[in-house]
Amino acid sequence: MNHKQLETLEYSNQDEEIDLFELFATLREQRKWLVGITVIGVLLSVAVALLIPKKYVVTAQIAVPSSLDAILITNGGYISYSREKLFKEYLTAFKVPQKFNDFVERDDWLSKFYPDGAKGEEARQLNELRELLIVETVAPKTTKRSEVLPAEIVDVSLEGEDEALAVEFVNKFIEYISSDLLNKISRNGQGLVRAESQKIKKKMELLRSNIKEVSAARLAKLAEALVLAENLGVKKPDSVRLYAQEGDQGLSGLTAKSGLFLMGSGYLQGEIDAIKSRSSIDLFISEMPGLKNRLEQLSLMSFDFSGVSPFMLNQRAAMDGEAEKPKRVIIVAIGSVVAFFVAVFSALTMGAVKRRKEA
Repeated sequence: MNHKQLETLEYSNQDEEIDLFELFATLREQRKWLVGITVIGVLLSVAVALLIPKKYVVTAQIAVPSSLDAILITNGGYISYSREKLFKEYLTAFKVPQKFNDFVERDDWLSKFYPDGAKGEEARQLNELRELLIVETVAPKTTKRSEVLPAEIVDVSLEGEDEALAVEFVNKFIEYISSDLLNKISRNGQGLVRAESQKIKKKMELLRSNIKEVSAARLAKLAEALVLAENLGVKKPDSVRLYAQEGDQGLSGLTAKSGLFLMGSGYLQGEIDAIKSRSSIDLFISEMPGLKNRLEQLSLMSFDFSGVSPFMLNQRAAMDGEAEKPKRVIIVAIGSVVAFFVAVFSALTMGAVKRRKEA
């Protein structure tokens, strides 16, 4: 490096030292502006942080119902439910927009959340409120292969300016969906019970009608055979053994081949009297006990789901008094830093303008 280059470097360093000195000198001269703008920025940040309304996030946690609840719902209803199936139906109903709309309209929640809302904005308010309600699966977590696993634990969260109102909304909505689902299970089950009961009763009537026809046909044959037996003087089936030798079917073979009158008038009259004196034809229908048992089972389905639930409540939504938004400390910190840099820039600008005027 030659002598000329060294002089140039020294001169450049001197310029930098002078510039740095002048920088601090300018800031010192404009310290009132520097401090004033910074203080104003800090105060504005504090004001903004205080003016932004607080936003609270309340959360309730629900989980798969107990095995006992699933059994009670199954026993009291029509369809068999596992814990997982019951919870899945509950979550499905929970996410139906119309259910949410019905709940909001039933208790007029819009007027509570938007007391100063203008008329005609109900649809916008409803959509906004629905978007603020977050249903998030906590467990099981999504696997690396993104497998869709049945939800077991779910968080239900709502953001709002009125923490107490948000808590009330979340807890009541959870219970509303539960009650609505159980009512749906009850209605559907009762409809299925009525349909199956009617089907069974029609089948029973058909079986009774068939057995009556069979009995009527049997009585007609017995009556004809009785007349023939009385005319021929056959009172007892004394010749049964002779005719039974004609085949290997015994008595049934005899009566089928040789005529029913050979049974004798005494037997024929006795069977006629027995058929006529039957107190219930159901005893002679082999399918009837099973059908009556099924009707009894259907009649025991009470559809009384009081005290049971399609979910387990791990945690109710509750007030803690801690606002989720705004982060006031962060707002003030950012505002203060920005105000300081604005103050430095303003001070340097005013110092430069002053020196130029003096020059």
